Amino acid sequence: MQKIPRRRVSTTLTQPYLEALELLVEGEVYESQAEAIRDALRRLFKHYGVELCNIKEGSPSLQDR
Repeated sequence: MQKIPRRRVSTTLTQPYLEALELLVEGEVYESQAEAIRDALRRLFKHYGVELCNIKEGSPSLQDR
């Protein structure tokens, strides 16, 4: 499997979100907060029908739907 390069994205979360992420990691649902967030994004993209392998410059955005 080809390794896809990663880029760091910074965000600020409220305490309830941070505590929920910590619970998922402490409960061994996810190995890290980053893994939990990536999984949440995958699920969000799937829900809206966004196919990551087909995203290119000039592709329709969610606003075009």
